[in-house]
Amino acid sequence: MVNYDSQPMTLKLLLFIDDRPSSQENIEEVETYLEGLKTDYTFELQIIEISKQPHLVEHFRLIATPALIKIAPGAKHTLAGSDL
Repeated sequence: MVNYDSQPMTLKLLLFIDDRPSSQENIEEVETYLEGLKTDYTFELQIIEISKQPHLVEHFRLIATPALIKIAPGAKHTLAGSDL
């Protein structure tokens, strides 16, 4: 990703989780992966529990959890379930 202002681009992500015990593992895996990207990107990771914000599940039309959605920069991309 090229940013001509020489400002780091912020990678904005939403991680949708449910109440399964494996959800904490998913959070840790994503956070560990993002730590490796710190030198190239800044990022914002928002963790969303689907039981507390079901309207967002509907808005993003999710059918599986966990789901990781990149909302910026560029086009939206979704990884869900075992693809995460």
